[in-house]
Amino acid sequence: MAKRRRLKSSIRSSSKSLERRLMERGRALRQDPTLILPICHGACRRCAFDSLRKKLPLLKNMDELRVRKEANRKNLIGAVAGTISLTFDEKAPYLMIAHMPQGDVSYALKGKADQDLLIGIQYYDDPFLRLFAFRNMAKRKKLHIYSWGNLITCSDITDPPKEFIEWVSKKYEIEGKDIKVRWSTTELEFGDERSKAKTNTISKFLQYTALPELETIEVKVDILNCKTSCDRCIMDDLDPGYASYIKGEIDDSELFKKYREELKTMAPERDFFISENDCYGGDRDLFISSLGPNEVEKIALNVGLKRGIYIDKGTSSKLIEAIWDESKEDMVMAVVGDSSLAKEVLSLKTGSSSDRLGRGYFMRRVKEIGAKLPTYKKLPKVALVADEIARAYKADGESLALGVLEGWMRRGEDTKVKSVIRAFLLALNAEKGSDWRFSQIEMELGEYLRGHAQNLLESEGDEYDSVLKEMVRETGVTEEIS
Repeated sequence: MAKRRRLKSSIRSSSKSLERRLMERGRALRQDPTLILPICHGACRRCAFDSLRKKLPLLKNMDELRVRKEANRKNLIGAVAGTISLTFDEKAPYLMIAHMPQGDVSYALKGKADQDLLIGIQYYDDPFLRLFAFRNMAKRKKLHIYSWGNLITCSDITDPPKEFIEWVSKKYEIEGKDIKVRWSTTELEFGDERSKAKTNTISKFLQYTALPELETIEVKVDILNCKTSCDRCIMDDLDPGYASYIKGEIDDSELFKKYREELKTMAPERDFFISENDCYGGDRDLFISSLGPNEVEKIALNVGLKRGIYIDKGTSSKLIEAIWDESKEDMVMAVVGDSSLAKEVLSLKTGSSSDRLGRGYFMRRVKEIGAKLPTYKKLPKVALVADEIARAYKADGESLALGVLEGWMRRGEDTKVKSVIRAFLLALNAEKGSDWRFSQIEMELGEYLRGHAQNLLESEGDEYDSVLKEMVRETGVTEEIS
């Protein structure tokens, strides 16, 4: 909890409703001056409030003069006497206003007691304000005081009462489990990183306490899922500012933000691999595998990921992006296997890092396939379509072949070209749902050319050349292929 500043005050006349409430509290205290005292919740050998329990009842039978004399004391008895003295006043008193972060509080300046004591006594029925009367005493005598509902308790035990925790949790609808708190031997969990709450949840509890110190409270962000066993968990060494959080100097969202920043710093130092909320310790291979990389990304990451890392998004493309500047030359060379191709890929300006690696791998495959296939200077359109589809299939499989095929289809080509496209759809078993795009003649010719398309996908060298020329002749095209 943040260090409390001395409250600033101003003065104003009292309202009728506030005057009435203060007078009612004064009368209640005159009936029983001890009702402001905490209930014992521990097992102290000697109660710190024994003296007050003996002295406060004496105020009950004092006349006005003696009560006003007692109000000149600067201690808690003086504050109680000052509040009781309100019942002797014929007209409403002027009120002081204490300006607090939680809002302004009006109180009657009666006697010589400290402002905090007067506020605590005059608002003995308020769970938050009544603690002002006991904060200094708690620190001085090492008491643990808890205030909730209609109760205020005092104990030598550092654990908060169960009923206190339940009351605060219900009052503020506290949920979540991303922050773990150990309050002496009591364990709490609350907070949800996804909510980005601009509030300090532990302070919601601490504002209803008067404690000698906060050393018995330990806080820990707990959002990492352990995916492997480690000799020492990285979470044991993380400190995103827990002391500041307990003091109320940072809120939940700031604590989570600093925690992520700590992870980013410590992961490479400790050679740990972390993907968002999943920690793989030093198991690099398991980390890479968990991201579901394709074959190209896997080749790149096996050479490019040289030390521990933390990434916000658990995808292989995000990881490649994160290490690109440091390892791009090694990754590209591993993928393309050729210095000239690597230089070309590294010069690419568009697309993500993962896309560029994919492009490089395709260029490599095209080059490898090109070495096994004939080179042509001039092809009639039917042959050009068939050749592009076949080379795309050999370079990167069915998906690329269908992409090239679809590109030609959108151009609204003539019957012979569309018959060749139909033949490749049949050869790839991808014709379902496409009948409406072809005429009856195109479907029949496509069926006839199906075997040629299949052979073209599977052949290389001279055989490929023979199959392509035969397929073109079967469409009725007489132009030469050269």
